Amino acid sequence: MKVRHEYDKQTDFTLYKSFSIYPYDQQNSFMYNSSDKEVLEYYLAQELKDRGYKQQTNKGDLIADIYVVIGHKAGSSYRNHYSTGYWSGYSNPYGYRTENLVGGTLIISLYDRESKTLVWQGTGTGTLTDNPLEAERNIPKRISQIFHRFPVKKNK
Repeated sequence: MKVRHEYDKQTDFTLYKSFSIYPYDQQNSFMYNSSDKEVLEYYLAQELKDRGYKQQTNKGDLIADIYVVIGHKAGSSYRNHYSTGYWSGYSNPYGYRTENLVGGTLIISLYDRESKTLVWQGTGTGTLTDNPLEAERNIPKRISQIFHRFPVKKNK
């Protein structure tokens, strides 16, 4: 997964003591289901709690928002018996092969509630799996990767 971070270097993240998760955006609902939403929100909350922030139903110092973008793209590869094994030439002819790949981007944004400004944003982009159980198991790892360089480290 490719991860990017952007944040206001002037912001002292230790001054924030609490967070709230922005309500589920119905415009984003076609990108993931309610079960995925619950898992994403749970592990996002855990990351922030592990860094000393307290979760509040509303009016947290930080407002956390999750946005998911899923897209399809075509990829191609060249196959020959040297790269795919001797016998594959019989079941999969040589030449170019086009595959449909499903990629996704998970965007986590943190806003200062008082000033209503974006203070931190992390994105993770990668190829999605077709297996729903594997996808759900990957969510904690992906969110942790996005927060890896967050200005406030996890409490030990």
